[in-house]
Amino acid sequence: MIYSEPMANNTLQTALHQLADKFAKGVVDAFRSASLDEILENAPVRRQARTASVRRKGRKRALSNGTAGADMRLNDLVETVKNFPAGLRSEELRSLLNMEKVAFRLVAREAVEGNLVRRMGEKRATTFFPVRADRL
Repeated sequence: MIYSEPMANNTLQTALHQLADKFAKGVVDAFRSASLDEILENAPVRRQARTASVRRKGRKRALSNGTAGADMRLNDLVETVKNFPAGLRSEELRSLLNMEKVAFRLVAREAVEGNLVRRMGEKRATTFFPVRADRL
């Protein structure tokens, strides 16, 4: 009885390895037989390319290969805020712009630092206001 347990475990491992090999070969064959258009059609869609820089542990790394998307998002944010003189909460603004949280934070920070919008509050209570003409 002592010898049957390792034997059963070995048989299970062998069966699992065979199944994994068969599955991997099937995936590779499926990709080889599909066209590039078909593969890209079924690929997950990224909502937005990252277009700013982020500091992590003292290192600066680029998040994209261009700034056109960031400029468009920045302009979208400023124009949206201008349409709401009473201000927009951060969550509402992010929802209107259909942006992910990290990308929104980067664009919002850039807008505030560039004096394109005003920010009041912290965390979930953060509200963005258009910059008044007398403050430019």
